[in-house]
This record gives sequence, structure tokens and C-alpha cells, in this order.
Amino acid sequence: MKKHVTPQEKKRLAYERDHYVSAGESRHAFRKNWPKKKAMVNQIHRHRAAEALHTLERLGGSGSIEDSTIEVTAEQLRKSDPRKKLHKSGVQSLRKYVERNQSKREERARQTIKERARIKTRYEILIRALERNIKSPKAQELLREIKVNDWHLRLFLRWNPEWKPRLKEKFREVKRLEENAELRRRQKEAEKQRTKMLRESVFVR
Repeated sequence: MKKHVTPQEKKRLAYERDHYVSAGESRHAFRKNWPKKKAMVNQIHRHRAAEALHTLERLGGSGSIEDSTIEVTAEQLRKSDPRKKLHKSGVQSLRKYVERNQSKREERARQTIKERARIKTRYEILIRALERNIKSPKAQELLREIKVNDWHLRLFLRWNPEWKPRLKEKFREVKRLEENAELRRRQKEAEKQRTKMLRESVFVR
């Protein structure tokens, strides 16, 4: 009678007996490619053995190996052209495979936390610099990122929505200052044009 195995025992046996091959390709690709690799090695070996037999027939001076005066054994043929051995690299048990994936997930989580903290610190510094002095280098750096809709800035605002109103208010102020500066520039340019036309009209007379 077959021994009853509990789910816990099945899991333990799977951890010890099941194996994965991680040799730079997915498990599904390996499952299809491994028989092809074996068939290719066997085919190469058969072709080389056939070539060796044809060579021996020519050297024997007769129509076949049986009539040849040269005694050839299977061991000699194997030694002259040993079959290439295939090796599976990256073989590991299911337990090691799961442990490795868990450690990778934990490492990615740690890296995500570190990157999130770095982004948060950077943009808090830039926003405070913008609030203190619009013309400072850090403020100008932040304004450039706002205009191109930087990906990290969007992440920061998604993770820290409490900073969004402050940034919006300051950006409106910057836009008003830029519009006023542009208006003054146009007025000054128009004044120059009027002065130029007036001078030309005086010289024409």
C-alpha cells in the first residue's frame, strides 16, 4: 500500500528533490533546448565515427572493415573520438532557488526604500530653495524639471502629496514674475522701435 504523504512532507521533499537550471535562460526555454543540444552532440559524434570508419576502409585497401588487415576495436574508436559531455550549469535545488528569489526581493525592497528616501530629500531641498530665492541655482534646477515634467518629480509628488500645494503656489508666482518680465521686455522693445522711427523721420526731413 502506498504511503500517505502529508502536504508538509510533499513540500519538504520538493525542496530537496526538485531542481532548477538557471543558466542564462528561462526554465521553459531550457526544457526545449536541452534535448536539441543532446541531439546535436550525438549527431556530431555519429558523423565523426562514420568519417573514421571510411578512413579505415581506405587504409585497409579492401571493400570493408571485416576484410581489412588492420584490427580495430570499439574501444580504440572511442579513444580516438570521445563523445563530448554536456554539462548543466546553474543547477540548484528548489530550496536554494526559493531562498535566492526571496533574498533578491528583499534587496529590491531595500533599494526601493533607499531610492525613495533619496528622491524625497532632494526635492524637499529644491522646493525650500525655490521658496527662499527664485533665482538661486537649486531653484532654477527645480524649475527646469517642472517644465519638462520630470519622472522623479512626479514620483515625489505622488508619494508626498502634501508638498503639491506649496509647489503649485510657488510655481504660479514664478509664472507671474516671468509674464511681468516678458511684458516689460516687450514694452521696452516697443519703446525702442518708436524712438528709432522718430529719429528716422527727423533725418528724412
